[in-house]
Amino acid sequence: MAIPVFQFGIFSDTDLSFFAGPNFDFGGRVHTNGNLWLSEGDGATLTMRDKVTAVGQVIRTNLENGWPVTTSYNGAVSITQNPGSGPFVALAQNQGSTTGTSFFGSIGATQNSVFQNVSNSYNGNVGDGATGVKTRNPRHLARHRNASIGNGGRNATTTTYRMAIVGGKTIPFKQPPAGTGGLANGKSDFGTDGGVHNFLRYLENWGGQTLWYKGSIVALFYSHQAAGTFKCCNTVYSPPTRGYSFQTEFLTPSLLPPRTPMFRDINTLGFTQLILPTEGVD
Repeated sequence: MAIPVFQFGIFSDTDLSFFAGPNFDFGGRVHTNGNLWLSEGDGATLTMRDKVTAVGQVIRTNLENGWPVTTSYNGAVSITQNPGSGPFVALAQNQGSTTGTSFFGSIGATQNSVFQNVSNSYNGNVGDGATGVKTRNPRHLARHRNASIGNGGRNATTTTYRMAIVGGKTIPFKQPPAGTGGLANGKSDFGTDGGVHNFLRYLENWGGQTLWYKGSIVALFYSHQAAGTFKCCNTVYSPPTRGYSFQTEFLTPSLLPPRTPMFRDINTLGFTQLILPTEGVD
């Protein structure tokens, strides 16, 4: 059985994180072969309108760099019980699949005892490896990093993109201790890979403008080039109002982009022993 990768709204072969400041609404299926961090800025809502799965852990306590969600990321994470419609239920900060703080390179191994019931309450539309989520190959298988220049001379206007994207992302790391100075000083997202909401890298001043995106986002690897640290906001860009959505036409095989990668599942139904004429002959 072959599954086109672009039939996922967002697919990542590596870890995946959400921590947008303003409201972020996404309509396609989300899957990662790694761990999934879910959070949202204070007073805002992350809305996920389709199935959300991770082979690793689903983490609600902190960002991928260790920053606690109780500081600046107390927004709601709202996930559907019925893909394509609703109702929607908020996934609380204590309802992730693991307890304690988990950051890139140090994932908590203690399973949260309530997560199985939480997954059931979403009708299986939220899950991790312990609840039966399996790796979608390729598990064996750069995008541009923000330059450290201002954005004053690059003013953007409201724009629409319709495309499928396959790219890499940089490796996150635990945030240095407070008082380190430089980019780490007071920057909650320093050490992250920028999150899903920044997979489309911005180099412009988007203040007051909207970026409409319709397609499928796929990350299959970590970048080896253009792999500098993520720099948020006015250091390089100001973010747009994000209007991201899944291109539902990709659910029709004939409408997929040319050479779309496929996941292939092989189901072993039985075995047959073949005896060759030369077998057992010296």
